[in-house]
Amino acid sequence: MSWKNIEAKIDAFIAENKENIIRDITTLVKYPSVSIDGEAGAPFGEECKKVLDKALEMCADYGFATKNYDYYAGSASIGDKEKEISIMGHLDIVPVGDGWSNDPYTVVEKDGYLYGRGVDDDKGPTVLGLYALLFLKEQQIPLNYTYRLMMGCSEETGMADVKVILEKEKVPTFMFTPDAGFPVINGEKGIMIAEGKFAHDGAHIVSFGGGTVSNIVNDMCTAVLKGIKKEDLGEYCPCRFDVVDCECGCGIKVTAKGVASHAAAPDNGVNAIYLLADKLSKVEALSAAEKECMAKIAATLADYNGVGLGIDCEDEPSGKITHVSGIA
Repeated sequence: MSWKNIEAKIDAFIAENKENIIRDITTLVKYPSVSIDGEAGAPFGEECKKVLDKALEMCADYGFATKNYDYYAGSASIGDKEKEISIMGHLDIVPVGDGWSNDPYTVVEKDGYLYGRGVDDDKGPTVLGLYALLFLKEQQIPLNYTYRLMMGCSEETGMADVKVILEKEKVPTFMFTPDAGFPVINGEKGIMIAEGKFAHDGAHIVSFGGGTVSNIVNDMCTAVLKGIKKEDLGEYCPCRFDVVDCECGCGIKVTAKGVASHAAAPDNGVNAIYLLADKLSKVEALSAAEKECMAKIAATLADYNGVGLGIDCEDEPSGKITHVSGIA
């Protein structure tokens, strides 16, 4: 069979299965499968467990052999050859955040696009990986390899699922992930997750915090300030800051509102931790130690390329180093 004939068959297969693909993506998006610290039997939480059960059920219904790796991950495969080609997808998602115009767990189709948490990262591409296997199966194409679709549940939180997969399965001859841009990415920058600590005297700042995951530009950060009044803040933009009196009457609560963005593209976001720290660093009513602390945090987060950390660098293959702060 010529490649041109195969392309034509693929196009016809996609057209025939378009509604089924959307249906299956919609089914998986319904699960709020944010990966969390779970327990035995559900290592990344009940929702990750539920979505993996549903995905494996879906794969089995299409006639594939399935495996469940203790709910760290699952797989569906076709073929029985020694050498293996693997597609690495994942079913966990980042938290939804605020600002959605529709329910993030209900897929909406508009102007040729699907909207919903996980449609692009990575439930939709994982479903497409399943349909790639289904194409091979339905066309009865002779296979020189075993083809396996891996479905992890911890890609967004450190990839502890991969360690378990490698304990359960041999390393494939070749692997690719649909969790990337088209047509191909052949390398990725390394990642380091670190914690920074900034000291102050606690004269007025009772608490300062926000965020849920480290790999998302923080979009919400709140500080509780005792002995501080609204007028002490000076001018501020209400589209970026909410300021309310504390219920106990001891001071005020200030919330900075940023724009969330994946750590892979931090320039698309606005870091709320930076906004709040920068604002507080200029509040004269705070102590000198508190203002210095906030100024240091703001300086660290004033850019996304490591300048504030003193680690700015770049190379030709990967471009500039990037950094974000997702949690305070």
